[in-house]
Amino acid sequence: MAANVLFGYWSHDIGGFHSGNGSPGDGDPKNVTGSELLLRWIQFGAVAPIDRTHCDHCERRIWLFPHFEWMKQAFVLRNALVPYIYTNARNAFETGVSLVHPMYYANPNSEEAYSYKTQYMFGQDIIAAPITTVTNPQSHAVPKAVWLPSGVWVNWNGTKTYQGPIVVNDNYGVQDIPIFVRSGVVIPLQTAASVVSSFANPIMWTVFPGANSGRGQIYEDDGNSLDYMSNRYATTNVAYTVSISTIMVNISPTSGSFSGMPTSRSHMVQIRDYINNPASVKVNGQTIPPGTGTPGWYISNTYTLDITQGALVISTGNLPVNSQISVEITK
Repeated sequence: MAANVLFGYWSHDIGGFHSGNGSPGDGDPKNVTGSELLLRWIQFGAVAPIDRTHCDHCERRIWLFPHFEWMKQAFVLRNALVPYIYTNARNAFETGVSLVHPMYYANPNSEEAYSYKTQYMFGQDIIAAPITTVTNPQSHAVPKAVWLPSGVWVNWNGTKTYQGPIVVNDNYGVQDIPIFVRSGVVIPLQTAASVVSSFANPIMWTVFPGANSGRGQIYEDDGNSLDYMSNRYATTNVAYTVSISTIMVNISPTSGSFSGMPTSRSHMVQIRDYINNPASVKVNGQTIPPGTGTPGWYISNTYTLDITQGALVISTGNLPVNSQISVEITK
């Protein structure tokens, strides 16, 4: 609700400043309950305005904890979301609507928008509902009810599609963050290679199932000045269509410019929950080979929060930013 008073950028003190009095704490990595608490806090931070560990009486070296792998995945997800976050930061600049804001902004007449208090909009097209309770020691999962408003929504892995309004009751393991994406929206992500740059290279356009067409956009500027207030920024649009035999993804030439903007970049297209090998993949009419090379394509067989298991991942190779790029996937 901080968004209601235009306080858009706040953070958790992840790790906290409280210990004793029966609190398990997270100062001892061998304390599994404290480890899970820190994990869920880090996952919350991944979908917060600012992601910051800041604590006393706690252990900051996450690789010492039994939940390290999933803590790491939450940080990987946060880094991947930076282009989406930055694009929505521009939207906040233009509209006053913060990155994190209540469900009732877009659904003022829905009682559920007020009563489901542990979920929120994360940007214009993502609903986040972080887990904040301990998992059951027998099932190793925790139930969570999430309300989805009108429209079609897809879970983060791309494996389930929902027609809203609906309340989704599901069980989540320690590796899971309940995140839902508006169908028909392409979410711009980045890879670890882009972590030190305000210009994501490569940029990863992530397509979710559930719609036969959709679009997305990324906003970029120099990240270091007020030039964006003088129209020194750039946007890149993407659109896709799905037919019986093909998926077409069209990336438009970048519009606008800013100081230091590169003249070329590599694009990646991620089709969530594709699973089967495509018959062929072409970039600008040229067939590209299977494999993890650039250019190349592969089906992900590992579980991560940035490139999910079963996703088709296509790398175009380095191309001019002022060129039209067409990716054709034949099923």
